[in-house]
Amino acid sequence: MSIRSYEINLDSFSSLIPEPIVGRQGDKNGAVTLYVTVTDRGGAVDLTEQTINLMAKTAKGTAIIADNAGVTITDAVNGKFTYEIPNALWSEAGKIKDAYFSLNDTDGQQTTYDLIFVVKKAIDISQDKANDYITIIDGTLRSLQVKIDAIYEEYKNGSFYSRNEIDNLFSEYYRKDQIDELISDITGDTHNQNTLDQYFDNIIDEFGGPIPSYFVNELNGMSSIDDSTFNVGFITDNHHQLSSYSPGSLTHYANISALTRMVPINTVISGGDNINGYYGKKQKLTETRQVTSGLYGRVDHNTDVFFLLGNHDTGNGQNGNNKPENTISEDELKYYYLTNGKAFGETRNGDSLYGFKDYEQYKIRLVWLNSFDLPWTLKSDGTYNYDFLTTSGYQGEQLEWLAKSALKLESNEWHVMIFTHCPLPNTFEVAAGQAPLTQINSDILISIINAFQKGTSLSVSEPSRELPVSFDVDFFGQGSGVVIGLFSGHIHRDGQMVHNSINCVETSCSLCHTGDTGRVAGTLTEDCWDVFSISKSSRTIKAHRFGYGNDRTITY
Repeated sequence: MSIRSYEINLDSFSSLIPEPIVGRQGDKNGAVTLYVTVTDRGGAVDLTEQTINLMAKTAKGTAIIADNAGVTITDAVNGKFTYEIPNALWSEAGKIKDAYFSLNDTDGQQTTYDLIFVVKKAIDISQDKANDYITIIDGTLRSLQVKIDAIYEEYKNGSFYSRNEIDNLFSEYYRKDQIDELISDITGDTHNQNTLDQYFDNIIDEFGGPIPSYFVNELNGMSSIDDSTFNVGFITDNHHQLSSYSPGSLTHYANISALTRMVPINTVISGGDNINGYYGKKQKLTETRQVTSGLYGRVDHNTDVFFLLGNHDTGNGQNGNNKPENTISEDELKYYYLTNGKAFGETRNGDSLYGFKDYEQYKIRLVWLNSFDLPWTLKSDGTYNYDFLTTSGYQGEQLEWLAKSALKLESNEWHVMIFTHCPLPNTFEVAAGQAPLTQINSDILISIINAFQKGTSLSVSEPSRELPVSFDVDFFGQGSGVVIGLFSGHIHRDGQMVHNSINCVETSCSLCHTGDTGRVAGTLTEDCWDVFSISKSSRTIKAHRFGYGNDRTITY
């Protein structure tokens, strides 16, 4: 009998944030039971002949949970089952946001929206925490325990097993190579090509179909990416929308996630305009949830994921939407982008939509900025003062944080990569024949980067600016700094140029839109993203292209 139980309804089109499911660190199997009803657009999902798994990461992300041992289907036709939560889920105190149920049958896989678990810290915990532990294995270990218990009972009754019989028993249930093979099969890790091919052949992705062979072949062709370099996946301007506007858009996130399970990718940056932001708020929230789960739930467990804010992601300014009730708020974006929990060990300015992370092995700092850092203030008629669709900008607080925190390094042995959605004005939009961007305080951004590069000081005091800026910073102590590049999207074209001494690199859109030259849905050209491999010794960026476009080699 469970100590706590929850009745939850899982509807893939619900925009409500689910109620947290609470347990305590060290709780045993079945201490918490979920009574689940699965619906889709309000109608029950038939669970007949479905296999149901809980897919989750523990609070600190050190364990992968892939468990079906606790599932009991109680009313298949009406989508009802119970689930006894395994003890591995409660191994680490904290908040679990990467969790959902997957439903699998011969036609493929569907998933529910994300669940939230809160694991309260135990006062005295004796069990070891999970360490890359996968709970499907737990069923095997439980079977072993049953056998051990039986041996002990026979021992008490005067019957004895020979040493060979005991050795054979452990060989059957606990061979190390079998456990390793099982882990590899479940995670799609670590660079086992046969395992990955089997994944593509036999498991339907939740985004609506098996990954097509032309994408699989392209992924296989990228398996030679050097694992000694610092590798960053950059997918931008996917413009996911539940319509025909962006064909295959969710599969594009599945593609880049799959590559992380083939070769070591340190980080995936989703560079903004992750959704198109066109329809109502409920649909935008659903689209955002699909996009974020497409990366968080699928990348290799050693790969970090960071989302950037694009001008379409709030929906503000799109299709006449310009009020809080029909756009996504800053707090809602922070919730979906996991900024508060700092899930990947990054550093942020509080729970900001910008941050950085150090990769000590490579002496590279990855910085991502919010190029739509505008006040969320309202006019008297309830509409936003700023149109996020057409106006870019950096407020003083972010710029000061960049100068005094993100670009402060132990030594100039470290190199810096900077990602942002909008490029600097008068760069790539001009090359593409577009009007120059409106980007408030971009000149201050350039001044900060240049001061870092030169190892000089910078003093800014301009309180009368539209977005006021005031700070002092001194880079003398750390010497001349190296910026690998300022990487961006937004323009939907590839490009590279040095602008104001800054190496600017532009990646084309993942979006395949009707009428785009050279892009055809249902072919390799439908998708487009890069993996940037950084060689500090040769000062080169090797841009490995997936889909539309070509590989590039860029010096810095």
